[in-house]
Amino acid sequence: MFAVHISGPSPETAMQRIEKKYPGTQHYKASERLCLVRADAIARSVADALGMYGPDGSTGVVFKLNAAYAGFENPAIWEWLQLADTSQRPTRPRERIRLRPRTASFRATPSAGVSTMRGSS
Repeated sequence: MFAVHISGPSPETAMQRIEKKYPGTQHYKASERLCLVRADAIARSVADALGMYGPDGSTGVVFKLNAAYAGFENPAIWEWLQLADTSQRPTRPRERIRLRPRTASFRATPSAGVSTMRGSS
């Protein structure tokens, strides 16, 4: 999941590119200059797909998001985030790794060549 911030020069054109490249529920328009995009890609690929090349194209920043978000907003954005979060989970269950509990313990005992220090008061 990505947040795409469009800084200029034409946010309308950039939004049209987002709607074309990521149709339907693959994007969520949060504002005129901010859109959330669901894609299995890297940030650079999303920026390239949207034509964010600098002076000759749109300008902006693509941020890769993790599943941590918070705030107060229209319920539609929370529904979209929940849908995006569940659709990006792997379809195959993850393998569980079982760790054996440690049974060894460490007990310090004075021995030859080892000195113990005690604090003085």
